[in-house]
Amino acid sequence: MSDLNKSTTVSVVIAFHNGSRWIERALESVLTQTYSPTEVIVVDDGSEKSESDFLRMLSERFKFRVLQQANAGQSVARNNGVANANSELVCLLDQDDYFLPRHIEILLEHFDLKDPRFGFSYGDLWRSNESGEIIAHTCVNVDVQHPLMDIKILLRNNMNILPSATLIGRKAFLEVGGFDPELRGYEDDDL
Repeated sequence: MSDLNKSTTVSVVIAFHNGSRWIERALESVLTQTYSPTEVIVVDDGSEKSESDFLRMLSERFKFRVLQQANAGQSVARNNGVANANSELVCLLDQDDYFLPRHIEILLEHFDLKDPRFGFSYGDLWRSNESGEIIAHTCVNVDVQHPLMDIKILLRNNMNILPSATLIGRKAFLEVGGFDPELRGYEDDDL
């Protein structure tokens, strides 16, 4: 990893809604990264009181910041987290997903910090069942050449660029307005 990357700040943003069943595994995966994030922000999107209480208890143990909001959906929660982040780059993580140990490190290796137009890097993801057993080692469309660099190809094919598999420039994210809160599907493709 270059010297530039060693000083690069990365925030991890997790949208949380009644997700106590999964959140501990997600947080453990963030805090055991080979490239440690500068901060972890979990946005509680109007969870039930017992779920919010559990999240606050975890925040003491795992040392992350909790942002509270009325239930407005995952897109608004993600946007809120990124807007409140202090790092130049952001990794998003769904509450029921988890990072492999080198996730941030690998995405940083492919992020061109010198190009002001470079907005994100992405990777493949492994699919697992609830107990963590790997059921597939890819999610991307293997018939499409990666990395996806042409907008026509992106629009023609399912992009298979999922938020939990990306590293996004915070400035670029904010400049395009983040996720569209009106969308309840394909908001990641829209972004």
